[in-house]
Parts: sequence; structure tokens; C-alpha cells
Amino acid sequence: MISSDGGHLPQSVIKKIILARCIVDMPKLVVTEPLLYSMSSDDTKRIINILTNKENPWTLIAVSRSARMAKACDRVIVMDKGQIIFKGSYSELEAQPYFDQLFDDV
Repeated sequence: MISSDGGHLPQSVIKKIILARCIVDMPKLVVTEPLLYSMSSDDTKRIINILTNKENPWTLIAVSRSARMAKACDRVIVMDKGQIIFKGSYSELEAQPYFDQLFDDV
């Protein structure tokens, strides 16, 4: 039995439902907070592929500590204490001295 607040559903399922509701109408902008942590590796790949698919009409702004997500994006912006400290591609980011400290899944 599922309660009206989704109380008996795992966090990963709740996050997938929320994400599906957000993208079903093909918006022009999708902004995500970290959402991949409680998901399986297969689900993570699938969601990243959906969100970053060039055929979708949206611009994606993803707040994430996932290297997989950053790798799939055209541009990566790194902020520290509210300031932009890097703007560029994932491959350019790999050359930065602080790269190893950025992601939880490297």
C-alpha cells in the first residue's frame, strides 16, 4: 500500500517520479539538484542519458557531485563559496589541480 505522501516508496523511486513529472511536458529548462545518490548504476546511466540527450528541447542546469553527470554535459561550471572558479569542458576540468576533490564518484 502506498500512502498519499509516498511514505512507503524508496527515495530512488520518489526521485524518479518527480523527475518524470518535471520532464513529461518537454520544458525549455530543467534544473536539478543532486538526484543520483540513491539510484543504482543502471538507473543513473539511464537518467543521465535522458537528461543530456541533444534531441530533448531543454537546457539542463544540473547541480551535482557526479563525475558521470559532468562528463555528459557540454559545459561544466565549478563554484566555491559562491564564486565561479572554473568554466569549461569536463576534459579541461580534469587538468585542474582540485579535480580530485570535486566528485563523489571518480
